[in-house]
Amino acid sequence: AETIAQKIKDEIFSKTRLTCSAGVSFNKFLAKIGSDFQKPDGLTVIDESRAQEILFSLPIEKFHGIGKVTAAKMRKLGIYSGKELYGLSINELVAHFGKVGLFYYNVVRGIDRREVVSDWEPKSISCENTFSEDIGDLDGLIEWLKRITERLAGRMKKQDIMGSQINIKLKYANFEVITRSMQLPHLTDEEEVIYSYAEQLLIANWDSTRPVRLLGVGLGKLDTEEESEQMMLEF
Repeated sequence: AETIAQKIKDEIFSKTRLTCSAGVSFNKFLAKIGSDFQKPDGLTVIDESRAQEILFSLPIEKFHGIGKVTAAKMRKLGIYSGKELYGLSINELVAHFGKVGLFYYNVVRGIDRREVVSDWEPKSISCENTFSEDIGDLDGLIEWLKRITERLAGRMKKQDIMGSQINIKLKYANFEVITRSMQLPHLTDEEEVIYSYAEQLLIANWDSTRPVRLLGVGLGKLDTEEESEQMMLEF
């Protein structure tokens, strides 16, 4: 598994020149925990001999599935790390957190029986670009929009996938992010169509007083060309 993870990391870097961190373990929860270590270009292996020690020392807000609100509630109960979480019984956790308490009881003991779904299909496909300098003029953003939609359309065609919902993403200089969507009248993978609708969304949501740091375009509500043809034939 460690060899496969390293191979995936190498392949990602070879194709995109981007680094990533990876986690390898005997279940999904611990693998995800491991992937947060040694960022941005690390590989962490958590075997059964190390799992409990790592979970005991892990701050409660670092447990995946525990958000800010739940973490605050846990701290009020004296739970600051996995070690304190481990000390509560199933009944206590369920009493305080409902059904998800059983999940907390198991994962802090290194138990996660969820299977890896290898044939998962994406709900959307997107391309985005972070600018070296923030862009404050609409013409500059539109030029980038053309490049990004060209890349997106190329990905869609390569994977024989079409979509019927256009999404744009804007990250401003202050790191605030907004997303906007528009439903299309039909499925498409055509660059001109994607660009036309994405441009409408960009113009409608552009704010001249707020420089943009990142621009992204995506297609949602995906379908394969083969499946869409079958649907048309059925009608």
